[in-house]
Amino acid sequence: MNFDGIDWSAAAPSWRSMFTGLFLPLLALALLVVSIDLALGWFFERWVGPSSMSPLLLAAIMLPPALLSAFGCCKLFLHLKDRLR
Repeated sequence: MNFDGIDWSAAAPSWRSMFTGLFLPLLALALLVVSIDLALGWFFERWVGPSSMSPLLLAAIMLPPALLSAFGCCKLFLHLKDRLR
């Protein structure tokens, strides 16, 4: 087959840009989940008061709500982005 002389290897993005396009959004999502997890744990400790619960256990308990909150933030961002178009 003849592809009209198009150099497809030159037209494709570089491996570095593909890796960056995959790595940076995943890093941002992980940082969002961790920051929400820490905020929920901090609010819970302030609400309940000083407790004898391990900080790691509290972080593990707050992880599912943090994941749901991060998912909600992403859905809200996409909704607002589509609305501005």
